[in-house]
Amino acid sequence: MHLSSSILTIDLLFIDILFTSGFLFAVNYNPLVISYL
Repeated sequence: MHLSSSILTIDLLFIDILFTSGFLFAVNYNPLVISYL
C-alpha cells in the first residue's frame, strides 16, 4: 500500500516536472517563433 502510493507520488511529481519544463520551453521559444514569422 505504502509502496504503491509513493510510486504514484513520484509519477505525479515527474509529470509535474515535465509539464513545467515544457511550459517554460514554450514560453521561452514563443517570442522567437513570433519574431521569425
